[in-house]
Amino acid sequence: MGLWSATSIGVGAGIFALVRIAVETAGKLAWMSFLIAGGVTLATTYSVSRLAVTYPSKGGPVEYLNRGFGCGTFA
Repeated sequence: MGLWSATSIGVGAGIFALVRIAVETAGKLAWMSFLIAGGVTLATTYSVSRLAVTYPSKGGPVEYLNRGFGCGTFA
C-alpha cells in the first residue's frame, strides 16, 4: 500500500466518522446541517469562480487580497 492509498483510506474513514458525529449531535435534523453546508459550499465556490474569471492569475486568493487591500503587510 502506497502513500496515496493510505491517505485516501484515512480521508474516507474521517468522512464517515464525521458523519456519525453529526448524526449523533443533530439527530433527525442532521440532513438539514448537510443541506446548509451544501448551500454555503455552493456560494463559496461561485464567488471564488467569479473572482477567478474577473482576476485571472496564478496567485489565487493572495491575488484577490492584494487587489482588495494592496500589497501591504495585511494582505
